[in-house]
Formats: sequence, structure tokens, C-alpha cells
Amino acid sequence: MSLFSRYLAPKAAPSVTASAPIQTTIIEVAFTSIISADMRSKGDIEISGNLRIDGVHEGNIIKSPFCDKEITVHVAETGRVTGRIDVDNIIVDGIIDGITRAYNNLYIQGTVKGGAFYVNTLSATGNILARLTKVPPPTPMQNSTNVHVLHT
Repeated sequence: MSLFSRYLAPKAAPSVTASAPIQTTIIEVAFTSIISADMRSKGDIEISGNLRIDGVHEGNIIKSPFCDKEITVHVAETGRVTGRIDVDNIIVDGIIDGITRAYNNLYIQGTVKGGAFYVNTLSATGNILARLTKVPPPTPMQNSTNVHVLHT
């Protein structure tokens, strides 16, 4: 059961005139966890469900290696993350200060500082103070923290 939903319709660029057609994308995400606006959290979080951040989080947010579904993290307008976010989809309306790694799509309408990596789609109409890098899809070994290499 989902607690919250998020619809994303990218903002039009300031140079677009009223008569020009505006292309928008709508995404519906059901969020099962939330860091509320009056909450401050610290430490690394391993998630296996979608997460919405309205408050402040200091630490890394990573997808659980045991999770087999697509995970989305949404940093809302009042949200701020200082640390790394490593999930399938990232929606930024607030501020991220750190490395973002989206194994699928990255939508930036807020502020991103640091580095931003994405595999499929980038929609960036926000304040980007980061190096944007399109990367190839990860191999199963790159996306897993439970792989141990045995040397003989």
C-alpha cells in the first residue's frame, strides 16, 4: 500500500514562448517511506521501497542488493540530502550535495552539487552545480554489495 504519490511535470524553460508547445513527462510514484519536513536523519540508509525526503538527511541512501524492483528517491522542495544517492530513479526538487547515481532516470528541478550519473534519461531544468555523466548500465557485479571475489 502506498502512502504518498508524486507527479512530475518538468517546468518549461524560461525562453519558451506561450505559443510554443511544451513537452512534459508525467511520472506517478507510490512512496512507502518518508522523511518528513520536521525530521532530520543521519547515517546510511539501505532501502527496498520508494522514499520521499521532505526533511534533511545526512548520509548515503542506497538500494538494497536484495531488492529486485525499481526504486525511486524523491527529494522534495523542502528536502536536502548531503551524501550519496544510489538507486534506479532520482527526482530532485530540493537540494542534493553529493554524488547521485541513477541506474535509470534522473530528473532535476532543484539543485544538485557534486556529481550526477545516469543511465537512461536526464531531465535537467534546475540549478546544476555538478558534472553530469551518462554511463552504461551496470553489470550485476557493479550493482551488488554482496559479491566476494575469491583468489586462488
